[in-house]
Amino acid sequence: MDRVVLAHLQLFIYNVEKAYNDYDLSKVYRLYMDFMKYYVLDFYIEGVRDRIVNEIDSPRQKSSQRIMAIILEHTLIAIAPILVHNAENIYSHIPFKQKKDSIFQNVWPGVVNLFSLSI
Repeated sequence: MDRVVLAHLQLFIYNVEKAYNDYDLSKVYRLYMDFMKYYVLDFYIEGVRDRIVNEIDSPRQKSSQRIMAIILEHTLIAIAPILVHNAENIYSHIPFKQKKDSIFQNVWPGVVNLFSLSI
């Protein structure tokens, strides 16, 4: 399930980058809303809810938390060019161990191979 949502995240990033290149900001917004609703909320969080709540300090719980942190960071970076202040405000309150001062100092997530991460 973790790998499936990462694959959809990669597809989301690819499609958002294409929409930005086409200057289609409404498509970026639709892609964001669809990804968050169908893949993150309806698919991933519903699927891992038990391991997050019931498997305290287990590797599966930590894996799910890491995936959700990756999704949060990458989707914020992707939506930041059109929701500048909102994305920056959310990013400033995220307690990542290693993070930049601003969301705009991050590398575009399409450059990162998400499957090479150890989860």
